[in-house]
Parts: sequence; structure tokens; C-alpha cells
Amino acid sequence: MAQKFPLEWPVGYPRATRKERSKFANPTLDKSVKNVVAEIGRLIGDKYGTRRNEIVISSNVPLRIDGYPRADYLRSNITDKGVAVYFKHDGNDVVMCCDKYDTIESNMHAIYKSIEALRSVDRWGVSDFMKRSFTGFKALPQTNESRPWYSVLCFKSAPSDFKIARDQYLQLIKLAHPDAGGSTEKTQELNEAYQQAKKHYFDVL
Repeated sequence: MAQKFPLEWPVGYPRATRKERSKFANPTLDKSVKNVVAEIGRLIGDKYGTRRNEIVISSNVPLRIDGYPRADYLRSNITDKGVAVYFKHDGNDVVMCCDKYDTIESNMHAIYKSIEALRSVDRWGVSDFMKRSFTGFKALPQTNESRPWYSVLCFKSAPSDFKIARDQYLQLIKLAHPDAGGSTEKTQELNEAYQQAKKHYFDVL
């Protein structure tokens, strides 16, 4: 499963080179998050919210106790305003992401409006529209063909314990994060390596 913090941008999805100011009517982060969760619930038929734990909203906003982004985050500390939302649709892992706009709130709101628009078209009975649309939003598997995951985490071989790999990742991600003077590319590489590490230890165990 993708991580909520820091941002885990989906593999194979290009980043916006220029940021725009949105024309949305000043959406708040809290409202946008609630709208995204509610709209996905309607999309997947989760009337009572029993599958909310399957929704992962990934961004560089620190998390509240309940795992959702904090609305009172310090905006000046965050340079990468991208948002990626991971969830399951018809049994498939899918992701919708946006970094077109210059605020996290606007990117979150854009994802909400996109899901809402897809549902609106589907309600009019366009044949197989949702299924065909979401084939383009499938979350690609994490891959790192250049180096094995343990090498990315600065080990010569896989550590004997997952906790060792996790602690190393947490130290490296602090240094590589764009908000700490690192780069988006390095952050993504570390995130991919961490996902592969979890798969390695889960499979072994």
C-alpha cells in the first residue's frame, strides 16, 4: 500500500513543470479531503464508509491522528504541492494524482472534481465508461531496475530485519526530501525502494 506521508507520486506519471493558480473558489484542505473521501465512497459503493481505510491520500502535509492531512500545516515549509489518491476500483489498484496547481488544496479539489465528473457521466449510462476510464488510472507496480532496493537504502545486502531497513529509510528520506534541500527524484527512488523492502520481508515472513 502507498504511504500517506511524505508524498508518494505514482510511478510512470509525469510531473507538471509549471504550476498554475486555480480558478476554484478558495477550497479548504479539510473540505477537499472530505469531498475526495466521500466521492470515492460513492464511486465504489461504500455507503457506510466501511472501506475508508482502503483510501490513501498521499501528500507532503503532516498527518492528523486519524491519518488524514492536517489542515493547519505550515504552508511555507512545503515546496512540492502534489497530491496522489490511491484506492481500489472493481478490484484494481488505481490512483488519481494532480500537481498542476500551486496549492495542495487546489490539487486535492481537482481530484475531487475529476471523480465527481466521471460519476456524473456514468450516471447517464454511457456504455462501460467507468471501466474504460479507470484503465488509465491503474497504479503501476513500484520498480527500480537500476539498483536493488537495499543498495538504494545504502546497504550491501538485505538487512536481517525489516526494522533496520525501515529505520534507514526514515533517516534517508529526511535528507532527500525536497523540503530539506533534496529532490523529488531521490525521494521517489527511496519510496520505491521502501515499498520493495516491505514486499521482500513480507514475502520472506
